[in-house]
Amino acid sequence: MKKTVIISVLLIAISQSAIAYFSDVDFHDYQKAIEFVEERGIVGGYPDGTFQPNRVINRAELTKIVVETVFSGLEIDQCGDDGFRDVYDSAWFASYICVAKNAGIVSGYPDGTFQPGRNVNFVEALKIVSAAFGRNAAIDSSEWYRGYVESAGEDNLIPPDISAFNADLTRGQMAEMISR
Repeated sequence: MKKTVIISVLLIAISQSAIAYFSDVDFHDYQKAIEFVEERGIVGGYPDGTFQPNRVINRAELTKIVVETVFSGLEIDQCGDDGFRDVYDSAWFASYICVAKNAGIVSGYPDGTFQPGRNVNFVEALKIVSAAFGRNAAIDSSEWYRGYVESAGEDNLIPPDISAFNADLTRGQMAEMISR
């Protein structure tokens, strides 16, 4: 009996250690979505073992996550210059932005920049995710994002706590969008 209990405890410990675990996602509204993207290797956590689901995500981070979801490592590694004057070849995110630009997933600003460190808001993220997954939306000239929002709403792809289209996107909301 004692031997069976010890073996059971060891098996549970081994199986739990084989699965990465973020210390800050238990009981979070997007726990299942975060586990989904983590199990598939789409996202990683921070060195302290957290995911930080309420942390705002920037354009470079979102682009990396979306590109890693859709493209192979070989495609990412082989991408060259993207043409944005604020994305240097030595930046950790340069190849992801290059792939995304070449695939028509992202575009820059009229001044020729990408602004990788800029926080990404919900509708910007929705456009990027939609483009990556081939979800086209009719663009209303008065509101460029209207078609994306309507299409995503019809398909239940909008995280429930999105309160404004221009609200900065969090890591948890990003996981929810990707998992849906």
